[in-house]
Amino acid sequence: MPVNKGSHYQPWATGATGSSFTAGYSSEPEIFEAAGIEADEWSHRIYVEGGSYAVAASPKSVLDKAEPTIDEIRATNCYFSYHWKVSGEPLITTVDTGCE
Repeated sequence: MPVNKGSHYQPWATGATGSSFTAGYSSEPEIFEAAGIEADEWSHRIYVEGGSYAVAASPKSVLDKAEPTIDEIRATNCYFSYHWKVSGEPLITTVDTGCE
């Protein structure tokens, strides 16, 4: 089991070089580690939606950008997102209509 970087076992948690987890990542999100995903192969963004954090990622073969915006990721139509909610079940979304 991966070591949690954030509090409350937040799977989006990552190390950051700045004062927030939405940019300046120093490590991959925990959900990548838990799923065995190589972060080097994905362009990802951690963002806030509905008052809680989420992470979305597109393959670098589709979007090769170090820290894309969530709108850039969604525009690819080739991404997954993991929305860790304050209460209830996490929401995992996969969009693959734009994947090569």
